[in-house]
Order: sequence, then C-alpha cells, then structure tokens
Amino acid sequence: MRLIHAELRKVRTTRLWIGLSIGGSALVVLATVAVLLVAGTSEGLRQGLGPITTVEDVQTLVWSGAAMSFFAIVLAATMATGEYRYGTAAGTYLATPSRTNVISAKVLAAIPLGAALGLVGGIVPLSIAAVWFAVKGDALPFGLGVVTAMADVCVQCAYGAALAVCVGAASGASWSPSWDSSAGSSWPNRSRPCSCRRSSDGRRSRVCKGRSALRMRCCSGRRPRRG
Repeated sequence: MRLIHAELRKVRTTRLWIGLSIGGSALVVLATVAVLLVAGTSEGLRQGLGPITTVEDVQTLVWSGAAMSFFAIVLAATMATGEYRYGTAAGTYLATPSRTNVISAKVLAAIPLGAALGLVGGIVPLSIAAVWFAVKGDALPFGLGVVTAMADVCVQCAYGAALAVCVGAASGASWSPSWDSSAGSSWPNRSRPCSCRRSSDGRRSRVCKGRSALRMRCCSGRRPRRG
C-alpha cells in the first residue's frame, strides 16, 4: 500500500493529469454535442443516427466516453516512462530494490486512475444528454443499460491504463543507459562525447566541464572530475 500511495502522490503533484482530464472531457463534450445535433436529422439518418428516444440510444451515447481511454493510457504510460525521462528511476529502485514490486505498485495505482477518467468519460455524455432532454421538455431514457455502459467505459479505461504501465516500463527499461563495468566502475556509458578542455599543445585534459561530467565518461576512458 505504501508504494501505491507513493505512485498516486507522484501523479497528483504533477499537472499532467489535469491537462489530460480537461482535454479528454472537451473531446467527449464535442463528440456528444455533435451526435445530439445530428441524430434524427436527414443527415443523421443517412449516417445511421436516428433520434435518441430509448435507453439503448442513451447507452450508445454513453459509450462515446470511451474516447477518454486514450488519455488514461497516456497518463499511465508516463507513470513508468517518466521515471527514466527525469532520472528518478535510480532513487525509486534504491528505495524499493524490487522491480516486480515497483511495477506492480504502478499498475495497481494506474487502475483506479484509469477508472476515474473512465467514470468522467461516462458521466459527461450522460449529463449533456440530461440537459438536452430537459431543454426539450422530455424525460431522459434511463435504465440498467446506461449504468452498464458507464461500467464498461470505466473498465476499458482501467484496463488500458494498466496495460500502458507495463508497456511503458518495458520501453523505459530498454531505453535506460547501460553501465560501464570497465575498471570496476559503474559510471554510465553514453555514446555522446564529453566536453573536455584542450591544453595549449592540443592534447585533451582529464577535466570535463558542466553537467556532462556527471553523466558521461571522459574521452580518456576514465571517470572525469568536475572542473
């Protein structure tokens, strides 16, 4: 539970989930309004969109909230890839030296996040439909099928989020730098050259400059020291 809470706190302290929630909700709103405007018209009938009058019609409208699954996948994938992107993976695995436990905690944390986004994706079209029918003076067709559609959207988003964490962890692990074991050193070996100073006779010195000294080996093949 401690690891799961830690993963949830990591997501909460960033603004990515806010942007993805707003973006996903906006997409669902546009799709729902477009369907309500076209349904029952001559253009809608040509596209197979009849008037929304039954519970099955509202159920199909709620299923449009499944578009939120894309945003749930993006958010969940960054939970794994962000560790390598911002260099916090080392601290995470030092605090919990078990890759299985860390990935499992990320997956278990991603499931409720995806389900929450799916719930939003299901509620938004249902709310818009309720307002639409209220303005027209009609009752909203509501039944067990609508509730089932909302549950389906939540499950789809939760499953997509869990799968995205696994894929993100696998791709992040393959991206992470290899470690140089020559001369008994665990210094990261990067393909980029370091910025070494040159002396007046043109030979490279062993003093590297800047942040490259923290990440790369010196051109001489030895661990550089900060200049």
